[in-house]
Amino acid sequence: MKNVIKAFGLIVLAAIIGVSMMSCGGGGGGGTPTPPAPSPTSTVFESEDDSNRYILFIEAPKNNRAAFNPKNGDSYTLTIILKTTGATKTSSGTVLTVSGTILTLSGGNNLKVTIEISSDVSVMKGMTGTIITDTGETIQAPVSLTSVKTSVPKKWDLHPSWGGDSWDGNIELNKITMAIPKKGDTFRFKISGTPDKTLEKFGIGLISYTDGWSDSQWLGGSSRQVKVSGPFEEIFEITVLENYNVKDPNVKWNIDLSIANNVPFPSNVSAGGTETLATISNFELRFIGVK
Repeated sequence: MKNVIKAFGLIVLAAIIGVSMMSCGGGGGGGTPTPPAPSPTSTVFESEDDSNRYILFIEAPKNNRAAFNPKNGDSYTLTIILKTTGATKTSSGTVLTVSGTILTLSGGNNLKVTIEISSDVSVMKGMTGTIITDTGETIQAPVSLTSVKTSVPKKWDLHPSWGGDSWDGNIELNKITMAIPKKGDTFRFKISGTPDKTLEKFGIGLISYTDGWSDSQWLGGSSRQVKVSGPFEEIFEITVLENYNVKDPNVKWNIDLSIANNVPFPSNVSAGGTETLATISNFELRFIGVK
């Protein structure tokens, strides 16, 4: 039963995000030079205090930097996730000034954020001032923040789906974020890495299920798919179609983010098998807020 339900869920995933039944585009031929990595266009800072988790996503208006550091005029989204409920609040606007490690943001009363950027960490150390959310709520900024440890692997393998129509891999949503999806939310994810094969139709989806896969529920797929043939950085959005526990709030539901190349796999590969069809190295997956 688990396999049947999972197969159904993955078939729906493929259908929702627009899979066309065409032969897969495998790895490139020998001797083809590796494309250069794209210039980064954004950065993510994630920190927490005792009550909340804070995600600051900053994006450049144009991809014109060899290395991304926040600048005046960049747009930002500050997402506050309540630890007790998983509910989210959002403040968005522009970066007004950058002075060393201090950013002044437009979305608040003299809101200043102290950041730290290095090769292995991008965090907020603290804030001063007032946060004003996009709905007009006023929140006192946290003075002191600590870094957040993530459990997303640095290498991502894609395997044959049960439905026969995609190469995919799943990860529990709570390993990426403590935000709880609800109907109408648009969850945003930033994904980057370098695949060892061309991925013709790369996209993501959310599926919830009970322990043992006795039941499942499709929560939505990314609004677009992309072709990936070298180092990439992409932002995907998923608008949540249903509240994840509407069927029975007393039953424990799990939520997976499925990352897939939505084309059929080779006929000599078994559905639901353990074969690795593609590997993405230097893999990074970040939740960057609710739109």
